[in-house]
Amino acid sequence: MRRQIRTALLKSGSGLSMSALLAISAHGATPAPVPSGDTVLLQADHITADRQTRVVTASGHVEAAQGKRVIMADTMTYNEVTGRIFAEGKVSLLDDAGNVTFVDRAELDRSLTEGVANAVRLLMADNSRMAAAQGNRVNEKLMTLDKAVYSACNLCKENPSAAPLWQIRAAHVTKDDDTKRITYEDARLEFYGVPVFYTPYFSHPDPSVERQSGFLTPSFGSSSDLGYRLTLPYLYVLDPSADVVLAPTYASQAGYGLLGEYRQRFQRAVLDVSGSFLEADRSSGGSGQQLRGHLFGYGRMDVSENWQVGFNLERASDDTYLRRFAIANTTTLTTSAYAERFTDNSALTVDNYWFQGLRAQDVTGAIPYVAPLVDYRHYGTPGFLGGRFDYELNALDLVRPSGRNTRRIGTTTTWDVPFTTRFGELYKLTARFDGNGYWVTSRSRGGVVIPATDRLVGTAEPSITLDWRWPLVRDEGNWRQVIEPISQIIAAPYFGRFASIPNEDSTNVEFDDSNLFSFSRYGGRDRLESGPRANVGGQWSIYEPNGGSVSVLFGQTYRLKPDRVLNREAGLGATESDYVSRIKISPASWLDLVVRNRLDPNNFSARRTEIQMDGGPSYLRGSVGYLDIDADRLDLTIPARRELRANFLTQPLTNYYMTGAITRDLIGKGRWISYASGIFYTDECFETGIVYQRTNVLQGDLKPSTTVNLVLKLKSLGQTFDLPNIGVGGLVGVK
Repeated sequence: MRRQIRTALLKSGSGLSMSALLAISAHGATPAPVPSGDTVLLQADHITADRQTRVVTASGHVEAAQGKRVIMADTMTYNEVTGRIFAEGKVSLLDDAGNVTFVDRAELDRSLTEGVANAVRLLMADNSRMAAAQGNRVNEKLMTLDKAVYSACNLCKENPSAAPLWQIRAAHVTKDDDTKRITYEDARLEFYGVPVFYTPYFSHPDPSVERQSGFLTPSFGSSSDLGYRLTLPYLYVLDPSADVVLAPTYASQAGYGLLGEYRQRFQRAVLDVSGSFLEADRSSGGSGQQLRGHLFGYGRMDVSENWQVGFNLERASDDTYLRRFAIANTTTLTTSAYAERFTDNSALTVDNYWFQGLRAQDVTGAIPYVAPLVDYRHYGTPGFLGGRFDYELNALDLVRPSGRNTRRIGTTTTWDVPFTTRFGELYKLTARFDGNGYWVTSRSRGGVVIPATDRLVGTAEPSITLDWRWPLVRDEGNWRQVIEPISQIIAAPYFGRFASIPNEDSTNVEFDDSNLFSFSRYGGRDRLESGPRANVGGQWSIYEPNGGSVSVLFGQTYRLKPDRVLNREAGLGATESDYVSRIKISPASWLDLVVRNRLDPNNFSARRTEIQMDGGPSYLRGSVGYLDIDADRLDLTIPARRELRANFLTQPLTNYYMTGAITRDLIGKGRWISYASGIFYTDECFETGIVYQRTNVLQGDLKPSTTVNLVLKLKSLGQTFDLPNIGVGGLVGVK
């Protein structure tokens, strides 16, 4: 029977006798625990000890362990006098960080932390590799390698001796586990064994590092508007909870700039501030340089278990800066400061808003700020007849630099009583009251005093709503069919035209399948639908066992007489509204098709159409969207739109994928709004690609432009960061 010999060796200090060093147990005995500190556990098939020379020799599946460090070899000898360990034959060493070193022959000290070895091969925790003719472990944290090579690429299975896709070859390499950096001297970068770049000194973080000060992956590209562009970000780690990124940027036709971001986490708070500035023209191809930039920020703090405060900051130097330099694609910037309190049955929010309009028609003096907007909601528990009493209190102070100012206080109170009949009919009776009081004032415009229009006005609307639905279910084998008629009857008084009531939050109305059974289709409190009305419709669905489904929703709104405010919106204000419908088809997990329509009740012609299709097999995913809507009759700033949008992502081969996206305006003769395409290659160690983008936008210095960007990343050599990338049209990835 094979004997397995375990011996506790290498206690620190001197004077240990051989009898104290050896402990022999039969194979299959309970293993001794892995020792800690300076104690090493040695196990092997055979162990011999020479008491005269004080040399212990182990052979056959030799394994020595100290803490998390483990060395394995075919043979191993320990000299008690010199304190040196010699290992030969398929030697492997596992260190504290999870890295494994393979050598042909090694000489180590008794702590397994210092020594020299020949033909070193190092497999690191992230699967990257190093090899060297000779290695020297100076101490527990420091290793030096001579004539070394490093790569994160897998070797070719058919020809393992072939050079990997890329590697760094250096005369001398230092791996410091204390600073978590790998340093190269006299180094060159090779692709498939061909040198392409030389540097006398190079350093990068250990692949196990998630965040460390140093240069991040640069980005570069070309644009017909901005010219050639280069961004070189640098990450400076202040402490474990805070860091700063600074990214100098140069665009040959725009100028020099700087992007930056500061992040910090506190025990109960988080802070993130980013921004940029660039000395560039306000007109493409112009000659007058101006300082342009932006500042974004976000912060949140948990004051207590129920209270939270925070802010959002969005400001830009001018209307087109963010879009021209592809930092953000938005037409309105919102800055806010808020406080929130949540309990089991209530919510209080206090918001303050400041806006910056980026559209050509926005007038700075007419843009309001809100300080504050207070909203309190209380949710009751079931009581009398199973009903629940909820209420909301709302207060608003809206001020314009020039124009109308509005102060509003309002309330919404509801009492809901749900009940179910013995036939499965679902009812809900709701008594509701909406009330608002306004104090409206005006300010001067351009030094001209507006006639006094101060007034105190208000609205009050009591209403009763009865909701009814009757889901009918039928099983046909493995199929399940559901038919559900739905109706909602609302009894409410008529209002006038709201001539004296300001409208700050309900300037446009949406009527579609999502709000067919809503009490009001306005987005805010300043306007409410009035008068008796009924929302009637139904839904049919069918489900199959593998998860496929089809559902259809159809409905309409009826009124006793036209709504005097909504009658300009033909889809909703008449005695019979447009029909709204939604068809959703999901035959399998790889396809979703949704068609939404708003149809003329007289001839069923489409007044609004939305089509969205997403799906495809795993190697080809795509999305197609079509939108056709009439101009908004309540908000004249919203024109008619007819657009086609499509994008796709395909992976024809294992490591290759392609992307594409288009947006086309179909009104009139039509025009391309934007289109883009890209092709990429990625594997375990390398990523490259090229992206082509064309935009056709005219506003100020926003001109039609073509952009080409190159992606090149040697994985494990650096970090990337979520930082706005001037001229790229997106964000750098996060690693």
